[in-house]
Amino acid sequence: MATTLGPTDIGFLALIGIVLKTWMLRVRRSGKLLLARDILRCILDARPDGASISRIVFEANTTHKRAKAILDILQSKELIKRADGKYHLTNKGKRGFKEFQKLELLAQALGFI
Repeated sequence: MATTLGPTDIGFLALIGIVLKTWMLRVRRSGKLLLARDILRCILDARPDGASISRIVFEANTTHKRAKAILDILQSKELIKRADGKYHLTNKGKRGFKEFQKLELLAQALGFI
C-alpha cells in the first residue's frame, strides 16, 4: 500500500531541506575556521625548525589541498611564514591563536559549541 504525500507534507519536507542546507553551510564555514585553528596549533607545537606540510596534513587530519588553501590564507594575513620549506608562526600568529582560544572558551561557556 503506497502512501501519498499531501501539500502540507511536501511543505514540511521543503522546510526540513532548507534547514538542513543552512546547517550544512554553517558546518562547512565553521569547519574552515576549526581547520585554521588546528593548523596554527600544529605549527605552534612543532619543533623550533617549523612544521612541514606533511606534518600539518597529518595532525590536522585534512587533505593536502585543503591544508594548502588555509596555509595560503594564513600567510596572506601574516599569521605564519614559510622558511626552508617549513611553516612557522609569526608573533602576530601567536597572539591570534591565543585570542582564538579565548573566543573558543567563551563560545563553550555560552553553549554555542
